[in-house]
Amino acid sequence: MDLIDNKIETILAPEDPEDFKSLEKLRLNGNTFRDWVSFDRLGLYPALKTLWVGTCPVVTKHEEEENGNQEVDPRTLIVAKMEKLEHLNGSEV
Repeated sequence: MDLIDNKIETILAPEDPEDFKSLEKLRLNGNTFRDWVSFDRLGLYPALKTLWVGTCPVVTKHEEEENGNQEVDPRTLIVAKMEKLEHLNGSEV
């Protein structure tokens, strides 16, 4: 599913485990996620294995805050929140 540049600020969790059960790939580049909760919710989509998010405010803000620090990088956080993920932004997890 391609939802690039739709100004999406947050993702909702599926209401029913059967919702979006065949959604395996999702393109969300160019959206405006402002917190990590959306990635927690994306991890609840049962078949989602491939995700493109590019840069979004929450990732960019995290990189700026942690620049030079030994904290976890945004890619690692996304992968940790989405345990079924196999590909992120075109790279294997």
